[in-house]
Amino acid sequence: MIDDFTTKTRRKRDIHLISIGNATCGEVIEASLIRERYSRCLRLVYRYQDSAGTYYQCSDKSSVSFDRRMSSRMIASQVGRKVAVVYDPAKPSRSTLYPPKWAISSGH
Repeated sequence: MIDDFTTKTRRKRDIHLISIGNATCGEVIEASLIRERYSRCLRLVYRYQDSAGTYYQCSDKSSVSFDRRMSSRMIASQVGRKVAVVYDPAKPSRSTLYPPKWAISSGH
C-alpha cells in the first residue's frame, strides 16, 4: 500500500491539475504489475496529445493492491483502453488520469 505522505502529496498534485488543467482523451499503451513494498500495484503507461498536437507518455500506478492471482489477461486487457487525462497547459508533460485513483478508492 502506498504510504500516507505519498497519498497526500499525490492528492494535492492531482487537485491542482484538475483545477487548472486541460482535459483530453488518452490511451493505455502498457500495463503491468509492479511490486510496491509488500504488495503489487497496477502500473499503466498512457499516451495523450496536448492542444498543440504534441504527444506525451506518462505512467500512473494504482493505490489499490492486487494479489498474485490477477490474471495476465486481465492486465493485458487494459492496453488500448481509452482514458481521461488532465494535463497542465503550462507543462503538458505533467498529467494525471481522471478520476484519480485515490478519489475512486476513498469515495471522494
